Amino acid sequence: MFQAKLDFVMSWVKSRIAERTSWDGAMIIGMSVLVLVAAPIIKLLAWPALAYGIFTLLKEEKIIE
Repeated sequence: MFQAKLDFVMSWVKSRIAERTSWDGAMIIGMSVLVLVAAPIIKLLAWPALAYGIFTLLKEEKIIE
């Protein structure tokens, strides 16, 4: 019984891997998960980047001649 279900699942997976639309769907899901996971991290990293940008804008540059 378990082997029959396993065989069914394996044949379904193999048939999906052969289809281009399955690859497209997997890529869309993967990119969506990446955006959802990375968005909070990017927002946290934006604050130090903003602070450094303000610092470099206000800091006087000394040019050695």
